[in-house]
Amino acid sequence: MQPDYRPNHYGPQAYNSTHLPIIKREQAPHNKAPLLGQLLNFGHTKEIIPYWLLEGENPEKLRKERQTIDEEKKGPLLDIDFRWNHRSIRYDNVGGLTKIILMMSGLGKIFTLFSIPFFIIGLSLVWFIISSDKFPYIEVIKMTAFACSFPGFFWLLGSIIIKLPRKWWLRSSKGPQWDLCRESGMVTLFSYKGKDYEKTGKPYIFQAPFYEFEPIVASIPNRHGGTYNNLLLRHRQAPYPWFSFKCLTGDERFQQSVHLWHFIQNYMDISKPLPDTPFLEEYRPYDPTTKAHDERTGRNPRYWRDMSEADYKKALKATQEYPDINFKEHLCIVEEQVVYGEAGALDSTGKRMYGPHD
Repeated sequence: MQPDYRPNHYGPQAYNSTHLPIIKREQAPHNKAPLLGQLLNFGHTKEIIPYWLLEGENPEKLRKERQTIDEEKKGPLLDIDFRWNHRSIRYDNVGGLTKIILMMSGLGKIFTLFSIPFFIIGLSLVWFIISSDKFPYIEVIKMTAFACSFPGFFWLLGSIIIKLPRKWWLRSSKGPQWDLCRESGMVTLFSYKGKDYEKTGKPYIFQAPFYEFEPIVASIPNRHGGTYNNLLLRHRQAPYPWFSFKCLTGDERFQQSVHLWHFIQNYMDISKPLPDTPFLEEYRPYDPTTKAHDERTGRNPRYWRDMSEADYKKALKATQEYPDINFKEHLCIVEEQVVYGEAGALDSTGKRMYGPHD
């Protein structure tokens, strides 16, 4: 997906933490968080970037990616709707062929590097146990090379393919999965299931304002005896009570999910500038609030891209060592605006404020 540099213009439902509307609901929320889940609150955010979002976004990588994007502008658009910019965060799964290519490169490398010492040590032990002859160096090398040739071939092939222009191999599965739009303040979910999708090929689209969702950290035991935490956004009173989606990736550290929730709130909040992150830096001039903030503070427009490796490591360490956030310290600013009654969830014209959109 090529960068979108169109100026941002905020819609009437854009999320503003300093000016929330009165939220009408038909009934009290179900308050049924998932098993082993923890409900988080809106508001009182910290200026924090999740460690895993900052890790790997070093200045050198940013400059290389900028060069790659400039080269891909000359060709057709990438066939995947995945974006991080001043307008929205949109998530799209990669297609089956792309997954195979990535697995060929990743798993091929792992199995190749694992097979070399495994076969050398294993064959050596077998020889020492069953034979007293001279150690057969040549035979061991040949057998190891033969065993490693299969995963090595896939490693080489996958690595060659991913070095090619991404427009040749990066493909979407069916389409975008969800979209968090700072511009409009709306959350959009896409469903590719059901008879209607099979007939028309068009996804069912559910759309609602950001402040109508509730954040939940769902904790799931993993195979190693630990816990894997995922941030979920679930609509409070949608027609489907479990209409939720996993927001980006999960982490074994609970506080990383809390950090992610604060990051998302800051991103959606038009009363604040865009989060100061490497991957959003080039879009800052195109967001009105962010542009005004940067002009007022004199922020260097190439702060991250021109950062030294040493300063980047300091920023990464500070993020990693950020103190735990007490997410129960304040009340939810959205709940303070809720009014329950029969007219709940209706706008001024009598129409529902959420529901299917064509």
